[in-house]
Amino acid sequence: MANKTINEAFAQIFKQIRGEQVFVSNPIAAGLDDHAEIKAAFSKCIDFNVIVNRDRSNNDEAFLFLSGLRGIAEDLIVLKYSLKFSAGTRATYFQKLRELNLRQGILAQRNFFESNNPFQHVVGSRNSMQESQAKYDDARNALQEFWKTNGFPKNGPTVKEMSEAVGLSTVYNYIYFAASNFVHFNPHALLRTGWGPMDGPFTFSIENFGGYYRDLAAVYGAILYLGFAVSFGSLLRNEEELRTDITEIESILVRTPRWPEIVTFEELNIPSPEYDSSPLMHALLGIKDESNRGFLFINILNEIRALPA
Repeated sequence: MANKTINEAFAQIFKQIRGEQVFVSNPIAAGLDDHAEIKAAFSKCIDFNVIVNRDRSNNDEAFLFLSGLRGIAEDLIVLKYSLKFSAGTRATYFQKLRELNLRQGILAQRNFFESNNPFQHVVGSRNSMQESQAKYDDARNALQEFWKTNGFPKNGPTVKEMSEAVGLSTVYNYIYFAASNFVHFNPHALLRTGWGPMDGPFTFSIENFGGYYRDLAAVYGAILYLGFAVSFGSLLRNEEELRTDITEIESILVRTPRWPEIVTFEELNIPSPEYDSSPLMHALLGIKDESNRGFLFINILNEIRALPA
């Protein structure tokens, strides 16, 4: 089952953050501001954490959180990487990527509605298929040219390469991987939703892992928030409030003895260690790095803390 204490603690923090922080764009006449994408992604991350930790009677929808977790991890990595560009180059990159996203979506829906509901008017339906394809090709070529002009292969760096370049390898290798592991086809993840007697039969339902999925989203969603806060918080929030939020979230994480694993003891019918009653674990949880730059043996928090603002 989900850890109610952790959910309650995170819910209180993120509801307060959501109430204090408003993410607002420039007026249309002023043009898109330099940090519009960051504001939108930061806002999404906070909303995600509010929703995940909201008080609820059951966790039957918790599996749906995982696709959101994957998207937020990718947002953090790509936006952090984009800060390596000058403001002008970053704006060009986002503009070309938005155009590609738009044209790809129009082409996909053009194909779908022509074959399935040709009488429905959708964006792009007044163009010929050749026009829609040509505009998509132009947008793809423009983005490839952007990467080539800036010294990259035509398709640009992968998300993995971006994560390595900005010091987010642990975020990519575990959080991004963990979320992707469940949103892609995965027969192991599918079959473990079946629970019942050792000799069967098993009843399949994602609700069998509902508490696990919620815990996974809560713990790693909070860590991703720390990544956003350390990387972009000074652009958007009061420094003192931001530091208080970061400290409170880190304190909850470091005193949570069991973080969600990708492969659990329970699914393999292996007795799990008694974390809460272990004197050694309690002792370890009290140890902090004397430099106050991070917590010993918790590399991902050290990785987040080391991110330049």
